[in-house]
This record gives sequence, structure tokens and C-alpha cells, in this order.
Amino acid sequence: MKTECRTIAYRVSLLSLLITDQVLSSYPNNASLHYLKAQIFGYERNSGQAEVALRKTLELDPNYLTAYSALGALFINTNQQDRAIAEYQKIVERGPDNATAHNSDWNAR
Repeated sequence: MKTECRTIAYRVSLLSLLITDQVLSSYPNNASLHYLKAQIFGYERNSGQAEVALRKTLELDPNYLTAYSALGALFINTNQQDRAIAEYQKIVERGPDNATAHNSDWNAR
């Protein structure tokens, strides 16, 4: 049963990436689609590809605060607290009234 679930999850993840890439071919400058791709990679625990997709999100939209938060979480999960704090601080700089940023920054310390 566990193996079946993993196989199904893998197929869903692969299909999600294929669909996302297909849509991205028509809308390559859509930051939300790159963020979605990062979420899929995060689900697969592929932190390298997730970071690449999040960086692309921020390249397209430097004010996409959720992408900074996702990078912060990624870095916390990979024991890179200094990098996490740096990402959370970018949220505070861009959205000083964003309570989530302040909480995330505090939790990373």
C-alpha cells in the first residue's frame, strides 16, 4: 500500500510538472507559474530545483513576498538558518507591515 501511494504521488507530481511546463511555454514571464513549479519541487523534496524556480519567481516579480517566505522555509529545512534569515529580512524590507515576515524571521533565529 505504501509503495502504491508513493507511485501515485510520483505520477501526480510528474504530471503536475509537465502541465506547469506546458503552460509556462505559453506564459514564460508568469511569476505565479514559476512559484507553482517551486511548490511541486518542494513537495518532491528537490530543494535545488525549488530554489531555482523561486529565484525565477523573484526575478520576474521582486515583490512576490510569498517566494521569499518559501525560500526562507527551504533554507530552514536544509539547515541554512543564515540564508533563511536573509530571505525573511527581504520580506520585512519590502513589506514592513507583514506580520508573517516578522514571525518567520524570529523563528529562524
